[in-house]
Amino acid sequence: MAKVLISPLGKGIREKEKTTAGGKYIKTTYKFANSDKGYDTSFITSALSEHLQLDKIFMIGTDQSMWEEVYYYFGEVKENSYGEDVYLELDEKKSKGTLTEADLTCVNEAIDRYLKKMNPSATGGSCC
Repeated sequence: MAKVLISPLGKGIREKEKTTAGGKYIKTTYKFANSDKGYDTSFITSALSEHLQLDKIFMIGTDQSMWEEVYYYFGEVKENSYGEDVYLELDEKKSKGTLTEADLTCVNEAIDRYLKKMNPSATGGSCC
């Protein structure tokens, strides 16, 4: 049976000094009761996915959620497959209120690549 996580995504914190796009989430260390390992990340979803060896993630948010940061985190930080143009386009569409479900396809793909790296038998099919 597939391991699936359903996770909310919020707006994060806007940084005045950030020059590229939106904002960010604060990095912290997550630890779980049955493990001594700590996960240094700005996304609890990332810590949970690595710890639980998930197959797919369903992220729920609004058109103002920080989808560009999810794309950046799972694409660049974990996979080195991030494209700045896509990141900026996601942020611009979010700012204009024109972000669509189709625009999040690249986010879904970045999450699935990340999950496959953590768990080669992950089924994929993540959805934002």
